[in-house]
Amino acid sequence: MQNEGATAMVCHCGLFRSAMFLDSAATEERAEAQEHMAEALRILNAAIRRTHRAGLLVRVEVLTMSSREGTLPQLELGTLDRQHGEI
Repeated sequence: MQNEGATAMVCHCGLFRSAMFLDSAATEERAEAQEHMAEALRILNAAIRRTHRAGLLVRVEVLTMSSREGTLPQLELGTLDRQHGEI
């Protein structure tokens, strides 16, 4: 009887370790995604500053796309000439 309990304990520990590994991988993937998003936003902000220095305005429209996972916001970007309108 004791051996059966010990075997069950080993199985549960193995499952726990697997779950911890998966959780760790998901956490790492999320951290990486956040870093990529931060870098993308830095690049976008720099591009908007350059656009403004060139005498253009930036037009931003938020679109809502539907997918199987739910709604997903998407940005549509464009430029406007300050004097003549949309380019």
